[in-house]
Amino acid sequence: MDPIQGAGGPRPINPGQQDMNVSRPEGASHFEENLAGTGEAQSPVPTDPTVHLDAQVQAVRELREQGMGIDEIRRGLVETNLESVFGPNPPQELVDSVHERVKTDPTLGAMFNKIIAAAQS
Repeated sequence: MDPIQGAGGPRPINPGQQDMNVSRPEGASHFEENLAGTGEAQSPVPTDPTVHLDAQVQAVRELREQGMGIDEIRRGLVETNLESVFGPNPPQELVDSVHERVKTDPTLGAMFNKIIAAAQS
């Protein structure tokens, strides 16, 4: 095994193993860093999910008061959740696909339906 000089000093690399001691490109998020395989998994989602959930319930409540329909609200929730992973303006095809899946998959749809139900209570 040949030692590789990294930030932590020389270390052995097994044949076929990639050198994971790669610096993050400037401006890359922790999520992008994790996708590149250069670090510890970091979630872009808030660490306290109840804060995120409470904010979504409140937003749904306000939209219902404004007369927005359930399907439009569900689509907005899908888009908001995708933004937490992909950043602002996730691909429209992805939003459409996930929204369709939420409407037809009872397991996936249950999460969004619970948020909507909590807003109506």
